[in-house]
Amino acid sequence: MFFKRKGASTKGIAGFTLIELVVALLLVTLIVGLISPLIINSIQRAEINSVGRDLLAAIRDTRAQALITNKEQRILFDPKQNSYSALTNHRTVSLPSSLNLKLVTAQSELGGQGTASIRFFPNGSSTGGRVVLEGPGKTWVIDVAWLTGQIVLRRGLNDRE
Repeated sequence: MFFKRKGASTKGIAGFTLIELVVALLLVTLIVGLISPLIINSIQRAEINSVGRDLLAAIRDTRAQALITNKEQRILFDPKQNSYSALTNHRTVSLPSSLNLKLVTAQSELGGQGTASIRFFPNGSSTGGRVVLEGPGKTWVIDVAWLTGQIVLRRGLNDRE
């Protein structure tokens, strides 16, 4: 939209008015404001999915090692440090600070300094327990049956998938 002063020629003049520029900037700001939370939420969900899959694999690997080696194996959890350690490979995994690790296990598996473990036996059974991994908008719950050692993944109540 152009405005013409009396007697002034608009030939060769092209551009936008200030109102058009402000409206365009407002639209861009609105679109960025609406999309950025969706992107951030997707990144956070991908992070908990990745960490959850790794944790589930570590627990399953610990059970498999107990069956293969015919020796007790255990996975150690440290909720205070937000980490776990699969003692089969002697590697400690620290979880991102945006995630929270909780554990329910047998009294006999509680260690000092707030650590706890789930132990797997050569016959496939375990001491049992529940590992809860909480993140923004998503929770992973991993149950380990004490009699069979079966490992079951349940999604949390606040999942949107």
